[in-house]
Amino acid sequence: MVSIYHPTYSIATIKLNYTPERYVLLENPDSYVLEAISNGHSDIFDSYDKTKLDELNLANIAQFGFTDFYYKYNNSYYSIGIAIGDKIPPAGLALLLLAGIVAFITAIVLISSYRTIKYVKNRVKLRKQFSTCSLIDRGCIPTLTGKGY
Repeated sequence: MVSIYHPTYSIATIKLNYTPERYVLLENPDSYVLEAISNGHSDIFDSYDKTKLDELNLANIAQFGFTDFYYKYNNSYYSIGIAIGDKIPPAGLALLLLAGIVAFITAIVLISSYRTIKYVKNRVKLRKQFSTCSLIDRGCIPTLTGKGY
């Protein structure tokens, strides 16, 4: 089965107001990283191939041996990372809505069928009682009390 769902990504940045102990100089950032530095986050993209930040992170991890590093760009320090977004695709949303409607209608049919069957059984029971009574013997007529009568 082929999935039609693809996760989305965005770059998020936090500008630091201090100089961290460890940082890496950010040279030639791509357009998504520049946008994230300007706005705090980038536009959404659908593949890691759109940015080189993941490759830069992996290279820095291999070179320095730690993962908690920061970047320096234009004399400012940033924490930069890739955020993964989980969106429900529009087709999936429509299917969920359709399934909800079908479940709601099924519940209504089942509840109304149960109540109708219960009502009919009670009516049949009362008719059987009336049919076995003699017209002269008035003591056998049941009183009509209870729910729904």
